[in-house]
Amino acid sequence: MYEEFLYYWLIWIIFILVYFFMAIGSARSVLVSWILLLICCTNITIIFSNITFSITFFLLIIGAIIFYTVNEFTFYKMFATFSVMLGYVSLLIWRKITPVWFFMPSFFMISVISAILILVLIHEFYEQIAVALVAITFGQLLYEFIVISYRLNDVMGDRTFFIQISLIILFIIMNRFFQSSISKLSTFLRRKIA
Repeated sequence: MYEEFLYYWLIWIIFILVYFFMAIGSARSVLVSWILLLICCTNITIIFSNITFSITFFLLIIGAIIFYTVNEFTFYKMFATFSVMLGYVSLLIWRKITPVWFFMPSFFMISVISAILILVLIHEFYEQIAVALVAITFGQLLYEFIVISYRLNDVMGDRTFFIQISLIILFIIMNRFFQSSISKLSTFLRRKIA
């Protein structure tokens, strides 16, 4: 129940940020529609061969690929995406093997470490979002295949994953907000001093 509440709370925060703070245009309309579609399809699942597949997870993968390919494609971006994906998978496996090492909720700690890695590797805001979406969704997909092959899990696309991806996106947005606020403040102070 706690995860359900946190998932809806975070996804609605992202929706509000996109709807009210993004420039009006076709990109905003597509993102708002995509987020609403994700929210509407949250509880729709398909059971195939005793494995539960979340429709929202597949919608997220499709949207992430589209968002990733719209921006410029470079070898460095692909390398950074692959690095973040492997880091995310290794953190999930680490959580599964030794959960004692996580001194705070694992979804929060994994999100913070992944967001810091993305912020260090990629510097442009929309590239950070694109890399986060693709790396984390494909990392989760790889992790689910590993865990399902060992019969340790039977759900692909659970709520914890959506909480993690929402937190990563929100951390990247907060970083962008703080950077732009500091830049505007320093510009304002320079004008006042000069």
